[in-house]
Amino acid sequence: MTIHRLLLTLPFLVCCGNGSFCRAQAPSRVIVDADTANEIDDLYAIVRAIAAPEFRVEGLTSAHFTRSTVSNDTVRQSQAINEQILDAMGLRNSIPHPVGADRSMPDPTTAVDSPAARLIIERAHAGGPDDKLTVFALGACTNLASALVLDPSIESKVIFAFIDGDYRNGQW
Repeated sequence: MTIHRLLLTLPFLVCCGNGSFCRAQAPSRVIVDADTANEIDDLYAIVRAIAAPEFRVEGLTSAHFTRSTVSNDTVRQSQAINEQILDAMGLRNSIPHPVGADRSMPDPTTAVDSPAARLIIERAHAGGPDDKLTVFALGACTNLASALVLDPSIESKVIFAFIDGDYRNGQW
């Protein structure tokens, strides 16, 4: 499923108490975590999420797009484009846009701490039991995975939508 289909159909998946479909009373809290410099589809997804009345974008975080545990510049490239998008929409001062991890986690228990991971933790704790944070990961999942390692208590407070993937040699 592409990000476009997901973002267009998500609002219709909100179900009212009687089983009928309807619009949610309050917009869903979301963070868009994107490797924007990697492929053009992220630009459309970011703008769609920001413009959608059914979402309240609480952050736009940048992600790296290499599978290396060595620091690289791809996250900075994505960060620059994210900032250009927010500037063009007049939202640079309205939507937090911290930089994410500059590399993959070296193992499942070692976080790559970043301002993006910290924003995910902060916004996850800001919601109530019925107001979970949704993180749309359009690329590498390092920022959310690191946030979960840094603060495992956010697990029940976050809905994770991974909208990327590459299956090679028996591994995702």
